Amino acid sequence: MAGQFAQLVTKVLGVQAYREHREQEAASTTKPEAAPKAGGASMWVRKPEPTDTPTPNRGGGGTVPWEAIPAHRGARRIWVYRAVLIVLIGLPWLVGVVRMVNPPAAAAPTATQSAAPFPDTAGSAVAQRFAVSYLSWDEDAPEDRAAALALDVPGISGEDKFGWNGKGHQSAGSATTVSIDAQSSKVATVTVAARVTPYDSDDKAGTARWAALAVPVEVRGGRVIVTGQPAAVAVPAPTGSSKTQPNKDEDTALGRSTESYARSFFTAYGSDADVSAVAAPSARIAGLDGLYTLDDLSTWQVFKGTGDTREAFATVDWKAGAATVTQNYRITLTQVTSGDTARWQVASIDAATN
Repeated sequence: MAGQFAQLVTKVLGVQAYREHREQEAASTTKPEAAPKAGGASMWVRKPEPTDTPTPNRGGGGTVPWEAIPAHRGARRIWVYRAVLIVLIGLPWLVGVVRMVNPPAAAAPTATQSAAPFPDTAGSAVAQRFAVSYLSWDEDAPEDRAAALALDVPGISGEDKFGWNGKGHQSAGSATTVSIDAQSSKVATVTVAARVTPYDSDDKAGTARWAALAVPVEVRGGRVIVTGQPAAVAVPAPTGSSKTQPNKDEDTALGRSTESYARSFFTAYGSDADVSAVAAPSARIAGLDGLYTLDDLSTWQVFKGTGDTREAFATVDWKAGAATVTQNYRITLTQVTSGDTARWQVASIDAATN
């Protein structure tokens, strides 16, 4: 392979033609009868093997083993080979330069339209209404249940009790969505919890309890409908921890120095409609307007931070008549400077969550 490549390069560069040219010159010096005439030829090539019919010499003698080629033909062959070589080497280089100067435009990203998500709000509303209708029945007015179910179940008739045997009395209310399991953008199962009150044979209300239904729903014709019988399931228990206290490094010194202020703030927060007077100058905080009275600030924690703001956590015991309720708050404190005096005041208040 290497030998063939070397032969190709030798030919393309004109070396082979040049060697032939030199051989012809050397031959012309040893064979006078084959020497070219002045102005005639400068390159010779070897003729084919002699045949039975001799070819007369142009000079009038016998046959000679050489045939003169005009000089311009040999030079032309060399330059043609060199031009081919230049094109083969220069063309890739030229293409690379052009691409560097004018890089090809990047292909425009193909816009992919993602599927629309399942409509949780509409699905939740339909499932809640259906759960109340499904869990409510009265043997004295069965048509009321059928009419209520017909709002969400297509094709149901007045005679269709939809899984109920037509006996007894039960009412349901306070439905709330617990979870939504979407199988696609159109199909989902919505789990709904509702407060159910049973009635005995004397039509006396019994103890209310929570019941949960897994309701199959689907988007059809632009709205959500119930597609089949629901299934009673256990009311899912909340996951995670009920602990709301943040897991942060506490600044105990700042907590102690601001605890008295925190008590006065929550006293005003429970009794006044506007507590801006005891809050930071830029804060606008509405109070509870007498809904509660401060019973105790059982927890007050200020957490470490940088700058002129700090996060704080408060557990407040409120009195409502004879009752007491405990609630947790997340507070943002800001440092207010007046002359040489600096103090920390409440900039915002919110419910503390996990």
